[in-house]
Amino acid sequence: MPANRKILPLPERANSTARHRTRTGGPGVVASATDGRKECPGKIPPGTLYRSSTTGRCLRGKGFLGPAIHCDPILCSLKRGHGGVVIGSEISGGCRNVYALNCTMDSPELDRALRIKTSSSRGGVIENVYFKDVKVGTYNEAAVRVNMFYEAPGDYIPVVRNILVENLDVNDGGKYGVLIRAYPESPVQNFRMVNCVINSVDQVAKADHVKNVKLENVTINGKEITAEELTGEGN
Repeated sequence: MPANRKILPLPERANSTARHRTRTGGPGVVASATDGRKECPGKIPPGTLYRSSTTGRCLRGKGFLGPAIHCDPILCSLKRGHGGVVIGSEISGGCRNVYALNCTMDSPELDRALRIKTSSSRGGVIENVYFKDVKVGTYNEAAVRVNMFYEAPGDYIPVVRNILVENLDVNDGGKYGVLIRAYPESPVQNFRMVNCVINSVDQVAKADHVKNVKLENVTINGKEITAEELTGEGN
């Protein structure tokens, strides 16, 4: 790792302030700085977020706001918007324990069902993301997308780890099933998919620098795939 780049573990701050906000990106979770839980029965109005807050751009969130804790979209139906559950990008304070359960996403504008976006300008730790019992009609880019290069590089290498995607059912996929870009010195760690079906994608996956991948009963384009097929290099 270059001498001027650092991975910063952050202290937990459970009392950070959560905010609701409207975004043109559509419903989702722009996570951080929350310790609340939110159930959303029924449909979400277009252009709104059912739970949203930030842990700061760049240095502002490091050690001040602290990480998000327990950001939980439950029983939600997305009818419009390009992001389903989105974590980042103002995520320098980190984010942990995100539970997205029993959600339906059926927007022709949807690009990604689960999106994690960060960069080395942000840093921080994103961990313990649970994406379970989700039905998706269609999307454009990827069902699951992790990107550590969302913006210009900086001095703080981010950490992304402990992601579970379970019982994901996609009727009509887009370019990829899974799309991951990470730093070689900070691979996405502990990525697991269980009982997932993704149909009609152009490419099964494009993933680099992923460590400890486990797939159980994951079918993409009608074929059960392995961790080696997902990453192109195995574990």
